[in-house]
Amino acid sequence: MVIDNIDRAIERLLTDEALTADVDDAAAKALLRWGEEQIKAGRPEEAVRQGVRALNKLVAKRSGLDPAAARARLEAAGLAADPAALAPLWAEPLPEGEWAQRLLQALTPAARPPSAAAPLPLSPERGEGVRATPWWHHLLFWRKQR
Repeated sequence: MVIDNIDRAIERLLTDEALTADVDDAAAKALLRWGEEQIKAGRPEEAVRQGVRALNKLVAKRSGLDPAAARARLEAAGLAADPAALAPLWAEPLPEGEWAQRLLQALTPAARPPSAAAPLPLSPERGEGVRATPWWHHLLFWRKQR
């Protein structure tokens, strides 16, 4: 996505109150922050909106669900969660906002954006790195060869 498109997609996400209508403000902030990170990471807007909608319903109806049903709902929305991380969410009663944050942490890395991704390694074969020669130096035929 182009930066302008990303900004517009984030604005549409943040202004659509229906996406987080079923949860309290703290949970809504967590879900919208997750959605914003997803859009910035390059995920399609419609997939992000579907994910936020599914997470909203899951957080709102968590008392009537078990971990297996929650995982099935997440998978139906195209999100993957670690079953071992989902089970403890039902062990203790938490405020809705904190529960939503823990649910987002239970999502597997494939469903989360790389927050602190390692930089790609430099390739000396392609002239990348500290001692790389600028591309235009190769165009100057009168330059001395080393």
